[in-house]
Amino acid sequence: MDQFMALYVPNAFAPTDDAIYVRWFHPTGLGLKTYKIWIYDKWGNFIWYSDKLTDLGTPAEGWDGRYDDRLMQSGSYIWKIEASFIDGSPWQGIEDKGEYKTYGSVFLVR
Repeated sequence: MDQFMALYVPNAFAPTDDAIYVRWFHPTGLGLKTYKIWIYDKWGNFIWYSDKLTDLGTPAEGWDGRYDDRLMQSGSYIWKIEASFIDGSPWQGIEDKGEYKTYGSVFLVR
């Protein structure tokens, strides 16, 4: 049986938008065995963390753009992800100019 395994990381989200599907920074995937995500502001201050997966191996929660119950300002935030798939292989990251990176940025739109 073939297993589909992938992880997609969006590059923007809008917490105050009327469309419910763009209100959270929520990477989506399938077939994950482990998953950890950290969010930092542009100065490197820690904002948010999750390691929760659903029974299907998908990330269970997303960042709502808040820190200490306060909606953050518009701008870029840094994410870092460590993940592995159910076949034991590590998530290589997102390709950027021929290299794979397990970190990147997401833009919060207000």
